[in-house]
Amino acid sequence: MTVYTPRMIMINGKGGVGKTTISTAMAKWFASTGFRTVLVSTDPAASVGDCLRKDVGNELKAISNNLWAVEIDGEYEYKKLYTYIKNNTKNDIEKFITEKGAPGMSEMSALFRCLMFLYDLNYDVIIIDTAPTGHTEEVIQLPTTLRETLEGLQKALTSVNMWKNLFSGNAVKKTDKRLNTLKDCVDALHRILTDPGTTHFNLVSVPEWMALREEVRAFNYFTEHNVVPRNIIMNKVQPPNPDCPFCTEIRKQHEVYLSKMDSQFSKYDVGIPRIMLYPNEISGDPFLLDIGSKLMKQIHNIDVKKAYHVQSADDIAHVYTQLPYIAPNNLRFSTKGDVLYMTVTYGLHEDVVNALSFKRFAREIGEVKADNLNGKLYLQVRKKA
Repeated sequence: MTVYTPRMIMINGKGGVGKTTISTAMAKWFASTGFRTVLVSTDPAASVGDCLRKDVGNELKAISNNLWAVEIDGEYEYKKLYTYIKNNTKNDIEKFITEKGAPGMSEMSALFRCLMFLYDLNYDVIIIDTAPTGHTEEVIQLPTTLRETLEGLQKALTSVNMWKNLFSGNAVKKTDKRLNTLKDCVDALHRILTDPGTTHFNLVSVPEWMALREEVRAFNYFTEHNVVPRNIIMNKVQPPNPDCPFCTEIRKQHEVYLSKMDSQFSKYDVGIPRIMLYPNEISGDPFLLDIGSKLMKQIHNIDVKKAYHVQSADDIAHVYTQLPYIAPNNLRFSTKGDVLYMTVTYGLHEDVVNALSFKRFAREIGEVKADNLNGKLYLQVRKKA
C-alpha cells in the first residue's frame, strides 16, 4: 500500500454516516500524539462543536493542547473576499462580480480559507470535515468551472479596457492583476486537491446496501476527477454479541456488505478500516480518543510529518517544510535580528505570515534562498558575515 505524507486530510461521505465523528476523532488523535492540528468544517450544517462539546464558530478557536477548530461559513468568507476585491480593483469589476457572488463562490471561498491554514507553519495537519457527498462533488468541479468563468470575465474586461487605455494611456490595470491572482489561487487549489501527497481524501460509509451503492458511485466520481479516495472507512459496524439474536442477525448482514466492499475495491490501492458501533453517543474526549486510536491503527497509508524541521551548521540553516506548490513570486521575506518573516500570498485577501526564529545564529539573518524540494518548500538561511 502506498504511503502518503499529506498536509490536509479530507473526510467525506453520505449524510448521517458519521463523518463528523470520524473527522473529530482523527483530529483528537493527531493532537494527542503531538501534531499541531486544525479541525475544519466546511459543512453548512456544521456539528463539529457539538461533537467536541465546545462552542466553535467561524473564527479559529483553541480547543485543547495542539488542537484548534473552526466551522467555516462560506458566505461570510465570500463577503470578506468580495470586500477585498472591491477595494483593490477598478469599478469595472462590479459589473461582473457582485456582493451576492457567482454560483460556487461561497464554497470556493471556504476552500481558500483552508489554503491559509495549509500555508501556516504553526500547524502540522489540517483535517477537513466536508459537506455530504453530493455537495462535495460540486465543490470538486468548482476550480475548473470558476477558472473558465474568470477567463471569460477577463476577456470581457479586456475589450472594455482596450478603449479606455487608448484614451487614458493607463496600461496597468489593477483589476486584471487581481483576477490573475485569483486564477493563480484557483489553480493552486486544484493542484492541492488532486495531489495525494498534499491532500489525503477519505470516504466514510456504513455497512448498509444504499450507503454502499452511494460510496461506490462516489468513489468512481471522485476518481474520475483525480481526487482519489485513499480509505473507505466503514463506520457503525455491529460488533459480535452471541447473547443477542437481533445483534447477531445485524452482524451477519454487515459481514455480507463488508465482504462485498473488500471484493469491490480489492483491485484498488485503498484501505477499508472498520469502526464498531458504540452503545452510546460519541462526543467528548474519552470516546473520540478511543475511536481515533482504533481508526489510526488500521490506516496504514498516512504518514503525517511536522510542518517543518531545521538542520543547522555554523553559519547556515536548511529549513525543510511540508508547504506545497509555492512559487518564488508568492513569497516575501523580511528579517528582524534573528527572526525571519516569510509571507505567503496564496491567501489572496489575507496573506499568511510565518515567523521563524534562528536564535543559535547569535547574529542577524543575512541571505535567504527559497526552492522546491520534491514539491515542498525548502529554505536556505545564512547568517550575516
